[in-house]
Amino acid sequence: MEIKKRRSSILSPIMIKRFKKFRSLKRGFYSFLIILGVYLLSFFAEFFINGHALFINFEDEMFFTAYSAVDFKKEIFLRTADYRNRFKIAEKYRDADQKVIDGLRDKAKLEKSELEALSFLQEFSPKSFSEKANTRLRSMLKPDLTDKNYDEKGGFKKEIILSIGDKLFEDMEYQIKDLSKTKSDMEYEERLNTLISRKKRAFDRAKSQYDYAREYSGIDDKGLKALEDRYNYYMQIKNMTNNHRKLSKFFKTENNGNSATLAIYPYGPIENLLDELGDRRPPTAPDHEHWLGTDDRGRDVFSRLVYGFRISMSFSLILTLSSYVIGMSIGAIIGYYGGKIDFFAMRAIEIWSAVPFLFTVMIISSIMEPDFTLLIFILTLFSWIGMTWYIRAEFFREKARDYVQAAVAIGVSDKKIIFKHILPNSLTPAISFFPFAIVGGISSLVSLDFLGFGLPDPTPSWGELLGQGVKNLHSWWLTASTVGAMFLTLMLVTFVGEAIREAFDPKVYSRLR
Repeated sequence: MEIKKRRSSILSPIMIKRFKKFRSLKRGFYSFLIILGVYLLSFFAEFFINGHALFINFEDEMFFTAYSAVDFKKEIFLRTADYRNRFKIAEKYRDADQKVIDGLRDKAKLEKSELEALSFLQEFSPKSFSEKANTRLRSMLKPDLTDKNYDEKGGFKKEIILSIGDKLFEDMEYQIKDLSKTKSDMEYEERLNTLISRKKRAFDRAKSQYDYAREYSGIDDKGLKALEDRYNYYMQIKNMTNNHRKLSKFFKTENNGNSATLAIYPYGPIENLLDELGDRRPPTAPDHEHWLGTDDRGRDVFSRLVYGFRISMSFSLILTLSSYVIGMSIGAIIGYYGGKIDFFAMRAIEIWSAVPFLFTVMIISSIMEPDFTLLIFILTLFSWIGMTWYIRAEFFREKARDYVQAAVAIGVSDKKIIFKHILPNSLTPAISFFPFAIVGGISSLVSLDFLGFGLPDPTPSWGELLGQGVKNLHSWWLTASTVGAMFLTLMLVTFVGEAIREAFDPKVYSRLR
């Protein structure tokens, strides 16, 4: 009983009848389920249509690469650089004596000491730098790299760490002087952190050079060849990190436990396939690999259509909702208060509606590159006007009803009357026109993309594909596939709109009937 009461408080009996009527209209209802299901499924398109592998299992480490392969690329880059460093150092120091190794050790320790000295400067501010730190560092002596200067753990003793001021000023005097010229704590900290990061990289290089020289000292030809082969192997993997199809074939060929799990349709929407097309010149016709062919830049058309659908629907939904929020709010205020507010607001809306939309887009596009957010903002500036008229008319009618007069009589605030009492009873035109507003939003984006004022390249876009089709009339698949996708989408949305219009038809549930 409690659930029924709660439901009835949210949906009025006539609204429940309208939803039942909508469900009874099979064509519109099934169209709604299809368009909703495909749209929701498009958010998981990366798992079905993707140039990246979904998962990469490399040397017993799993990488999730469906959305981004950055982590895998970074790991391969680090391993390639590491084994390149190992091979170069082993080749250089394979015959080095202990004295040379000790020299590399001393160099690493000196870099560490300079790093710790720079970290010591973090205790000072720009004001105290010249008075304390600068004087102290300049008066310090270079460390004497002998055993007596090392502690039990092999690091420099504290007093030696504080005696490298001269060395710092010899190596980086111009940078240290810049520190003393900083005027704010933030600038001082930024510059000091830059120095510390540079010194940390220098220390890491010196330490790895010493560690690898000690490890590979006396290595034979076989061991050196193994290092070179390992480096070449990682280099080969690195060259395939941008083409996971090649990587998957390579892993299958070597058969050593590594694998790359590809999507069902292993081509991405912005992936250039020129190196795989061979002698064929794009755009190429549909075949068993590329179901709808490729465009004039060697990108897969089917993949761009699917991702373009997701972008177009998302764009239209956000545009429609934002336009509805603005238009319904302004229309509600104008219709409720009327009088001078209505007169001056209508004149302002008429003036604003006379502004040429396309010229505005062209001017803004010449100043800055349009993107998804900017285009929604521009179109919202012009799209809210239509709904304002309908909600204004609904409020003129509803505010004369008895329930509004009763609410005013008992002292209910205007805000509550507008948004809680009148607005819920004025949603019929908003709901009826919503699917057609979606159609208008998709058409607007396609038109702007076609004219070159839409989303930037290489964003998947139906309008951009249509533009390519016009330029390449012999490549029929570009135009046919795009027009077919638009036709099916707009047809389904239109069916939904017709069903909603019929379900919300006031004649069906009028009092006279």
